[in-house]
Amino acid sequence: MNSQTDFTDSRSDIIPGGKSEDRFPFYLLMVCGSIIWVCLAWITWLGPSFEFEIPNRNRPILLVTCLYILVSFLTLIPLFFSSVRRTKGRELLPMIVLFAIAFRLVQLFSPPFQEIDLYRYMWDGIVLSEGESPYHVSPKTAYGPLDPDEDVRVIQEIALRSDSTYQIVTRIHFEQYTTLYPPVSQLVFAGAMAIVPKEASVKFHMVVMKAVIVVFDLGIFLMVIHLLSQFRISSIWAIVYGWNPTIIKEFSNSGHLDSIAVFFVVLTMVMMVHYFRNAKQRGTSDGRIWLVLAGIFLGLGVSSKIFPIIFFPMLFCVLFFKKRKRHSLVFAAAFCLSTVLSIFPMWVGAYYANRGQEVALERPLGVIAPDAVRQAPIVSNDFSVRGSHYWLVNRVNPPAVPVHLAEPVTAKTESNEGLSTFLQHWQINELIFMFVYQNLRDLDAAQKTDRPWFRMTDTVTRDWVNGWLAPLVGKEQAANATARLMTLVLFGVAYSWVILLLIRSESPDRAILAAAFWTVALFFCVQPTQNPWYWTWAIPFMAFVGNRVWLLYSSFLFLYYFRFWFQIREGSFSFLGQEYSGAGYFDYVIVWIEHGLILLAVVVWELRRAKQGTRSQPGIPVKSFLTGLPCAPSQELKT
Repeated sequence: MNSQTDFTDSRSDIIPGGKSEDRFPFYLLMVCGSIIWVCLAWITWLGPSFEFEIPNRNRPILLVTCLYILVSFLTLIPLFFSSVRRTKGRELLPMIVLFAIAFRLVQLFSPPFQEIDLYRYMWDGIVLSEGESPYHVSPKTAYGPLDPDEDVRVIQEIALRSDSTYQIVTRIHFEQYTTLYPPVSQLVFAGAMAIVPKEASVKFHMVVMKAVIVVFDLGIFLMVIHLLSQFRISSIWAIVYGWNPTIIKEFSNSGHLDSIAVFFVVLTMVMMVHYFRNAKQRGTSDGRIWLVLAGIFLGLGVSSKIFPIIFFPMLFCVLFFKKRKRHSLVFAAAFCLSTVLSIFPMWVGAYYANRGQEVALERPLGVIAPDAVRQAPIVSNDFSVRGSHYWLVNRVNPPAVPVHLAEPVTAKTESNEGLSTFLQHWQINELIFMFVYQNLRDLDAAQKTDRPWFRMTDTVTRDWVNGWLAPLVGKEQAANATARLMTLVLFGVAYSWVILLLIRSESPDRAILAAAFWTVALFFCVQPTQNPWYWTWAIPFMAFVGNRVWLLYSSFLFLYYFRFWFQIREGSFSFLGQEYSGAGYFDYVIVWIEHGLILLAVVVWELRRAKQGTRSQPGIPVKSFLTGLPCAPSQELKT
């Protein structure tokens, strides 16, 4: 039996009743899965400590974060032994699936760990399920003074329909902004909230919403299994997605909407894989239906969350330059039509929001409903500012200004457009962008603590670089705009290289999955907002990439949640002669560990592979990112 066959699922002798050495993978999966489930159940048992009204200092943040990190390393153990023993895995797939479902179920009933985005989803869904647009009125206005405007009054009446609804709307952070979530996600929110009774508890609302998110998550899992079988990759690699703690935490625990967009992205890639396989077998004249479906699904992905638009240039180029120009136009037409039709309600909502912006700015921020209407206790999560970052610190009453912006704004300049504010100003947990931005912005000379240790530019250099955009955006915004432009150009160069490798690939059906991963990974690493749940965009394609260093990234991303623990530490921390507060120490030191070590290891891996040259198994070339796109990990597990 050759090495290629050893990694496929065409034959498998691993059954519970086989020889002792053959039962080892079965027992290993059983032990690791059981320990992971116990850890996740422990986190759920600690759930009451993370209820909305519990202050951060009373939450076991450190313990729960360590449990998630432990889980992330436990998921790697079966993959490591499968590479050593060349496990086939088909007979292990039922156990992998059952554990994956059990992990999600046990986390489904736990309160979100240090996340409150779910309240915005529920409120948007409630508003839309009542037949109103969530793009017209901000949540702040919904529980503000009774408004003479009829459209606003309707939203205010919805907020007062039950105690639980009123609690939901008053727990939304950045409540002065209208929603930034596109229409397809809004339809999912509305569908979830439409089946929940109005008088149901807030917790019941949350469980239903998270359950719907998990349905899309499991749909992604099934498609990953399908792709593994298509390329005859060992089913053990289904663990990469099915057991990934980032996926479980961010979807089943925190209920982030990203599973909706990722579902459509993966579905798009499935269609593209089938198209290229069909074209290879039957000729370029067949298979256009796959392209039409791919374009439609990618458009729905963009209308779920904007990020899937980064895949369109890649898919269009590979079709165009693979001598399928007519097919590329078919794909583009389907994508554009699907996107325009599905995202149109958001454009209309933004138009009405802009028309009502001047009226909204006249209202005070954070005003609760008057005594004449139903009252519910408002205990909101406030935010503290450190340069460009925001973090939960728990305080009564909502904040007066949005402090998550790169440059703080006042009520007079407040925008009612959540999406534009996010794209232009939002920054959090970033490394590469932070390095560029902090070397371009001017610091207060009186600031003695929390000064970035990695600043290398002088005043003359900063003024010269920022001077290019200052006339267009203003001096105060120049550093932010320049940093965003520079990182965008950096991504564009790397993205172009990925597209070039994909075009040159002899097996685009295989390479397109690796290209999808590298596209998301590069985009994640340079963007200003590196929220851990954004990494879920890349995880479905991780099993199809040869660089195994990326498997460790989920473990390191959980360091993000240490920031909440550092923030409540009293005293100061010292690093390289600089003094930092707890929050500053995380922002300028720990973040380098969270992202920097992995990125360094990835670069070293790729340079080492490039130096060694192209490796290949019989008939299936395996190449590094620098010399070509990898096909699948199963052909290079043992090197």
